[in-house]
Amino acid sequence: MRTRQLQLGKPELSVQIEGEYRRQKNARLKTRLLCVKLAAMGEKSGEEIAEICGCSRASVFAWIKAFRDGGFDRLLAKQKPGPQEGELRGLPANVAEELQRGVQTGRWATAQAVRQWLQTHHRIHRPYITVWQWLKKIGRGAAGAAAQSPRS
Repeated sequence: MRTRQLQLGKPELSVQIEGEYRRQKNARLKTRLLCVKLAAMGEKSGEEIAEICGCSRASVFAWIKAFRDGGFDRLLAKQKPGPQEGELRGLPANVAEELQRGVQTGRWATAQAVRQWLQTHHRIHRPYITVWQWLKKIGRGAAGAAAQSPRS
């Protein structure tokens, strides 16, 4: 069964997209541009475009939607994966706030002490290195001591 061809509805944009594609250095962004260009040409289905570009159909449709909604700016906007600045991945917000306050007041001397506190008070079990990285991200207090203390 042949799937329906995907049409962006703007075949005149394929030349403009091609120009942007040639200027772009980032391979991931070039893939986005290629997907949108193929959709603008209206000769391929979403599945065929995904196969040509080596991505999922969901990505193809998300990039087309981004292009429709905001043009090149929205399509080429780089989204940094992972937690936002200052966010501690894998730690509930209320525990992270309590950890931050404890570090600022000097409640713990080592990362191991923080790790034990997390285990006993919050039932959060994380490797030493993870706790140390959280402390480093917070920036002061136990992070300095933890960086100098031996692993336990």
